[in-house]
Amino acid sequence: MPFPTEVLVYGSAFMALVSFFKVLWLIYFILYHETIKQGKAITFKGIFTPFSSLLLLMITSNVGLYLTEAVVFYLEEDSTSELVCRTFQNLFTGITEGTYVYYSSLRAQPIFDQVFPKAGKTAAAGARISPLLFFIQWLLYPISQALKVEDGHKSPLLVKSVYYMSILNGALIILFDVFCLVTFTLYLRSTQIHDGVTDERFLIISRHGITAVAFGLSALAFYVLFSLATTDDYLVVVYLHFSALYFILFRMKMMLHRDKLNKEKERRSKIEYAALCVDSRGLSRQNSLVSNSMGSDWHGQSQGQSLSIGVNANGLRGQSSSKISSQIQMNSKSRHY
Repeated sequence: MPFPTEVLVYGSAFMALVSFFKVLWLIYFILYHETIKQGKAITFKGIFTPFSSLLLLMITSNVGLYLTEAVVFYLEEDSTSELVCRTFQNLFTGITEGTYVYYSSLRAQPIFDQVFPKAGKTAAAGARISPLLFFIQWLLYPISQALKVEDGHKSPLLVKSVYYMSILNGALIILFDVFCLVTFTLYLRSTQIHDGVTDERFLIISRHGITAVAFGLSALAFYVLFSLATTDDYLVVVYLHFSALYFILFRMKMMLHRDKLNKEKERRSKIEYAALCVDSRGLSRQNSLVSNSMGSDWHGQSQGQSLSIGVNANGLRGQSSSKISSQIQMNSKSRHY
């Protein structure tokens, strides 16, 4: 059942505002949490990393999709204004789909290499050329529509080209999403079967990746309904799926950042603990040396005192012996007299 035009217009405008605040939130997160709070210098290269740039481009394109959808209802059908608006709408759609595939391949590349080393390279190569394919699809649309406005009829070749490019890019997204879904599922299953040390980053990417793929496939299903029914009701539902998908990717970015901070904190704790152990051992060794030194000094003093006592005792014994011998001699002399 189609929605009233007012619902679609105001709903699209509201979601455009929500997506705009999402862009501001992402910029704030990049500038403050990932840069300033970490004591890093604010540089163009540090802020616009591949992941941040692609995610920012996706959410910004989502704003453009909602705005063009809200405006197109007020334009005359088949007019030049509608052509321009639909052209921008298709441009934002192509940017959205191309950057999503490319971003997902960059995030999932380490997991691809671990689960499917050979097939992962093929999937990554296909993802790298996906923006070009979506750009070609977008480029064909305004050309075919411009010829239609000029000649009053559509060019069969261009219409078929746009149609086939849409099928090709849709199949590319489906294959890539299914490949990601299988890869993430197998990786999570392997972590449950094998008791070993797993990288928390891979778990975060896999769990968020499965959810993102589910929204992506659902969005494609509604896009097929839009193509068959040619009503913008389904198209707005597709954009809502995109919004949910981008929120999941944004949350993945925040969780990966939190995991990075936790690992750095754990590493600093280990370094501080190791330094404390080294200091404790050094202090214990120093105390042992001091104790041994004091013990040897006490033993030397004891031996000196014993030696002094022995000498004194011998002296007393000598004195006593001399006195006894002198008394014996005196007694002997008294007997002779």
